[in-house]
Amino acid sequence: MPMLFSAHALPDSECPILDQARFSSLVSTIYDGIADEQAWETAMGQVCSAFGMHFALVALLDRQKGDFAQTGFYGTRTPTMEAGFADYEAHWYTQDPTVEITRHQPDLGLIDTGLHPAMRAESAADHMRFNRQALGSRRWLLAYTNVENRFAFGFSAHFSDPDAAFFGSGKADFQRLFGHMEHARRLASRPRLLHDPAVPALIADASGRVADITPAAATLLQAADGLTLRHGLLKASAAGEQNRLEALLHAATSALDTGSSGGWMRITRTTAAMPLLLR
Repeated sequence: MPMLFSAHALPDSECPILDQARFSSLVSTIYDGIADEQAWETAMGQVCSAFGMHFALVALLDRQKGDFAQTGFYGTRTPTMEAGFADYEAHWYTQDPTVEITRHQPDLGLIDTGLHPAMRAESAADHMRFNRQALGSRRWLLAYTNVENRFAFGFSAHFSDPDAAFFGSGKADFQRLFGHMEHARRLASRPRLLHDPAVPALIADASGRVADITPAAATLLQAADGLTLRHGLLKASAAGEQNRLEALLHAATSALDTGSSGGWMRITRTTAAMPLLLR
């Protein structure tokens, strides 16, 4: 998957350099938020405080649909800012020059609007004015994962002071934390079944290549009793069931686009045990 974060700093705030103890504490809190949204909100509040941010925006960009699939705002929230958040989600994100930059430079990974030449172009003027007036932001930093993936994550940090200390000593710590935030959000986005090690569940693509798996499913596949893994691909043991398995995988991976439920099938086991139900 790919994450978008947006953060704004208070006027005259100074961005501290994080010592190892503070950095480690933030990382721990971030991972606490994998299965607990309240802990995630707490973590984002601490990130805002550590870097002197006024607020933070987290978003998930769905490249296939060309839209934000998920957004979250953290930190300071005033009525004016709330209206600005709503306007951004409803309209202004389509004119966000940093989003356009990510499409042309998918591997860049970090955009400083105070330094990137595209931000001084006339086409960016309206969006810059919106940020100043609605969000109190004059300069921001966008960290993001490769937008050529189906999902992209990023963190765009906005500041009312274009010369905030963050843009000096704070950038390196911010980039290090971004890697942990992105990883935590990916883990949090996994289906709930994958949080239960006792449930045999897995994630596979249309070809059958397994990307994630629970311990119970791994044990079942290792037994090769009806289903197995060959070179990382999910395979049916019984003759004649592989074609049905491939059709099920295709139906399941295209369910979001077709509106189907994905389907199910029985898997014959090589032992005398009851058949497996795969869905």
